[in-house]
Amino acid sequence: MTTLQGHYSKQFMKELMWFVGRLEVLGMPSSLCGSICWNCKEGVLCAPYKATSPEDFLEKCLVGIFDCGRNSFFECCNSTSKATGAASQGCRLCLPQDFRQPPGGPKTCSCFGSVQLGIRGLWSQPVKGYRSAGLRGCAKGTTQGVVGCLGGITLGCLDVTRETSASLRDAASRTDSDARLRPPRPLYGVARAMQPFDQRDAELKAQLVLLDPSLASMSLLECKRDDAGDLIAAATDAHFLYLCNGKLTKVRWEDIVEVEVSEKAICIQRATGKLCLEDDEQRCRIAAQLLGACLGADQ
Repeated sequence: MTTLQGHYSKQFMKELMWFVGRLEVLGMPSSLCGSICWNCKEGVLCAPYKATSPEDFLEKCLVGIFDCGRNSFFECCNSTSKATGAASQGCRLCLPQDFRQPPGGPKTCSCFGSVQLGIRGLWSQPVKGYRSAGLRGCAKGTTQGVVGCLGGITLGCLDVTRETSASLRDAASRTDSDARLRPPRPLYGVARAMQPFDQRDAELKAQLVLLDPSLASMSLLECKRDDAGDLIAAATDAHFLYLCNGKLTKVRWEDIVEVEVSEKAICIQRATGKLCLEDDEQRCRIAAQLLGACLGADQ
């Protein structure tokens, strides 16, 4: 019998804790703790392992920590807003009618309005009670005035806390952690070294990744541009890239057997077949120079 009583007592306490922890009037503390733990796991532990390059790993670490802090801050503000909102409504219902702050009133003046109503009640309630029931009513009105004044101040503080928490929660939810102030920098050379940030190279990497997401971990060797600054060709640690009319052509270095250059085309003989890159004379000449320099260096 004692064992059964202990078992059912534990089950009752477990269900009671789950029920109380899910109450919105308390700010749902169980959901708050669960969300914070999940944010810490995803932001601090899991996010860095989704990286595809050393720079991306550092970026994921920083972004993960920021997301963990932002989401935890959001959950705390959300829980505080719910709890203080429920307490504010309960306090409003317990106060006399003359001390209740209208829910639809100006949010920024809620605290001052509640304090003003409470102070006004210190002298208006005794006068009102004296007129209705004499000295006995005056004593009752004085008690109501003191209680109403304290309750009004408490109500105003709860309203301010609720509105402030809700504003901070909304601000945290609108923050876009994926937005970057600058594009990610590329790596350089066969050694995949990281160099000081260069805006032009970073924009080049962003352009190439937009055309081919598999180039996110590329290491840039050299690139060629036309007079207008538009990309013609680029050499990475694994591929030769050629851009023509918004179309990106990617050829692996080990697949190149022979290269033939004419006035308006570059023909690359691969093990799987011939690939012809047709363009105007100037662009073909610039791309051929880059291709010849890289292949000559490999030899």
